[in-house]
Amino acid sequence: MTESDEPLAGVSPEEPTQPLHTSTPKKPIHTSKTGKGRPVHIYAPQVKQEKADQFGELETGQKRVLERITEQQNENEKQKKMLETISEQRTIVDKLQNTTEELETGQKRVLETITEQQTVNEKQKKILETMSEQQIVIDKLQNIIRGSKSTNVGTTYTRWGKPSCPGNGTETIYSGLVAGSHYTHKGAAANYLCLTQQPSWNKYNDKQEAGGLVYGAEYEFYHRSRQHFFGREIIDEDPPCAVCRTERPTVIMIPGSRHCRDGWTMEYHGYLSSGSYGQPAATEFVCLDVDPEVISGGRSNNNGKLFYLTEIRCGSSSICPPYVNGRELSCVVCSK
Repeated sequence: MTESDEPLAGVSPEEPTQPLHTSTPKKPIHTSKTGKGRPVHIYAPQVKQEKADQFGELETGQKRVLERITEQQNENEKQKKMLETISEQRTIVDKLQNTTEELETGQKRVLETITEQQTVNEKQKKILETMSEQQIVIDKLQNIIRGSKSTNVGTTYTRWGKPSCPGNGTETIYSGLVAGSHYTHKGAAANYLCLTQQPSWNKYNDKQEAGGLVYGAEYEFYHRSRQHFFGREIIDEDPPCAVCRTERPTVIMIPGSRHCRDGWTMEYHGYLSSGSYGQPAATEFVCLDVDPEVISGGRSNNNGKLFYLTEIRCGSSSICPPYVNGRELSCVVCSK
């Protein structure tokens, strides 16, 4: 059987093709020719089936296309979300990069600050070392100054009428006995002496010879109330004395005052004393302590070097005022 002799699908070759209805036979919808020019008849049921199959395939294809579109849309949504996530992550990365840069900048500044502080610390350390060295030099200089004060700086004075020096940083070198020339000797020395109580001798001869003579001293305050001035009787008593040393290099005696000037230190104050104007021997003015003491057992009225109070005589001079005629003069010993 040749190609042109093949029956149509669904038609048995033995049986003739029957029309769909037994009524009036219908014409074929269309014919076609085979390759050899033989027409092939296609009937309605066959066309409907083919169309149904075609519609089924179309629906299936459309359904698959819709499914594919839906899948693509889902995929697009996923990609969109992924892109959004990537964008967010990129933003976070950018922020982290900025934060990292800021941290690096901050760390750099911190390191610079630390370096600067270390430099400052080094400078301070050097300054402290220099200050320490300077303090050592200062301490040495102070020690030198102290040593200088203790050996080379300062001065001495005699405190008349007291066996010790005032407690104001002044040293008592020794406590002594007041002596001097006899008040009747015309060739006598004028000054008062503070003899040490522990004498030592060079070569000597105990035979009395002509020469300078030294006698003990006495308080000679006749014609005045000793109670008024001193609160007790001290006439004819022997006065003590003390030789003092102060670290203050300058010492002065101010007659006529009992106060030191500002910035000066008072060593002691008292009454201006000397010998009497009617006696042959010359004397000097000294400052007798305001509260004179006596040497125990020294009252004997042997005279010798005598202490009198001094007073003002105005006459025609210009010292009055401020001074007052007949008034006993005060005195003060000051150091600086």
